[in-house]
Amino acid sequence: MKWKDRLVNNNSLPHPTYVKQCAELLNSFAKERMSALEQYEQLFEDHVWQEELKLISSHENLEFILKECSKKTVTFDNVQTSIPYYASSRDWMGLLIDALFTELKIIHIDDKQKNSVLKLQAYLQEDNLKKIIIIVPENQNLTLIINENNSLSNLFQSVTIIAQRNTRVNIVHTPCAPLASSYYNYMLHLFEDAQVCFGLTNGKSDYERMMIETFLHEQGGHCVIAGFYEIAHEQRSILLTNNVHRAGNSTSFVRLHGIVRDDAVALYRGLIDIENKNNGVLAEQYNKNMLLSKNARAISLPLLQVKTHQVKCAHGSAIGKLDDEQLFYLQARAINHKCAQQLLLCAFLRDSLTALNKEVGNELEKRVQDNVQTSFSHLSDK
Repeated sequence: MKWKDRLVNNNSLPHPTYVKQCAELLNSFAKERMSALEQYEQLFEDHVWQEELKLISSHENLEFILKECSKKTVTFDNVQTSIPYYASSRDWMGLLIDALFTELKIIHIDDKQKNSVLKLQAYLQEDNLKKIIIIVPENQNLTLIINENNSLSNLFQSVTIIAQRNTRVNIVHTPCAPLASSYYNYMLHLFEDAQVCFGLTNGKSDYERMMIETFLHEQGGHCVIAGFYEIAHEQRSILLTNNVHRAGNSTSFVRLHGIVRDDAVALYRGLIDIENKNNGVLAEQYNKNMLLSKNARAISLPLLQVKTHQVKCAHGSAIGKLDDEQLFYLQARAINHKCAQQLLLCAFLRDSLTALNKEVGNELEKRVQDNVQTSFSHLSDK
């Protein structure tokens, strides 16, 4: 099928049937990961991929595809967990982007090395379109660092981490490249007594979209996702988390704080999904946003989907401005207005890091310190 045959008239947008093709490819990818790559090559010509990238990098086109999927014009219900390491997703747009990845790298952590540190940017030098699967063997520890700094205009990155029994995985996501758009898809699979600590900050992209899906397949799984984002000017930030508890006696925590100013817009949508008969689950998710200008916007949607009893769940969100009483308290102690604002905002960001372990928390603490002057230089001295 030629590229022009898959477009809607006048709008140059992908036809829903093409989205369905991507879903079908992804389904086959779930069954046979490696052979699916050959199917991609047979179905699409090389030059078509370049057109795909141009299309996906357009914000308007992303909205169109997401709208079509939300209407259930195309559903991905046939994407099944035929392989436990690649489960069905609730993020339609993420699935579509995932289906377009042209290159797959599988990294198997050395089971003879107790503590491994993996810098993911080493695998992102040659191309800006990567799908990486990282397998962490039993009883191993892994620290994954994502802080790429390149000259690409758009970045697409899909990372699947398979944390096998009794593993400890630390993830530090601190991108710093000023890109036009960036898309991050993370899929975390935790098995018996596996622990994942995911610390994140946003990058400098004009449009940034991050999806983190966590599947706790067996008892004892424990996942923490925490961090902060700061956006300004006309930046758009979309952050999505799905924590799916497929086994009882598992825990998950999400704590994300954001600072939004100028004409920027931040969107957070989180879901805690506890499947039937999985008792003993402890799950929490919180999102707080601080608005520093009149036109700044934040949308926060923490959701619960609980299908069983004997669980403890909590969720919440808050959107507001700096507290005048707290500012007055600090100013009454000879701290000028701007310094008082900085202190409150730094405390607001650091509060999001309390759920992280020491190793990951210290890395994100450096980001707070490095950006405190430049990020808050716009604050008023009055």
